[in-house]
Amino acid sequence: MEMCEQCGKQAATVHLTRIANEGTKVSHFCQDCAASQGLSAQQDIQQDLRECRHCHMKFSEFAISGRLGCPACYLEFEKEIDAMFVQMHGAKNHKGKAYSEHSEGSLGTADIQSLTKELAEAVKREEFELAALIRDKIRQRSDHAKIDRT
Repeated sequence: MEMCEQCGKQAATVHLTRIANEGTKVSHFCQDCAASQGLSAQQDIQQDLRECRHCHMKFSEFAISGRLGCPACYLEFEKEIDAMFVQMHGAKNHKGKAYSEHSEGSLGTADIQSLTKELAEAVKREEFELAALIRDKIRQRSDHAKIDRT
């Protein structure tokens, strides 16, 4: 029986797998220590069964593989992925390489389509922080386009 890594006194019932560039690390915690770190021994079944409307990938499959099925998955699982950023990096906001800004003057459909292609490429390369910035830019420009049309 695996013992809790934090307290070393109780049996580990929560197993956390972290996937990073360096590889995979599995941590083992008892329920009390897991709760103190904001972890839960019971996953939300409804969340696990949610799936992308486009490619039908289930969130549980993404959680296991760490790979999204298509660009639409990023938007479908947005809240969960944002929560993962906070857990992994301590913040939701990007703090790495800056995304090159497009001119704010062109808010047309072609600009949004270009950003959508960039989003798909970033997701394909598994650059999720960059993808989050592009997603937000698409939403911002879509909102501006709606305002301009009214």
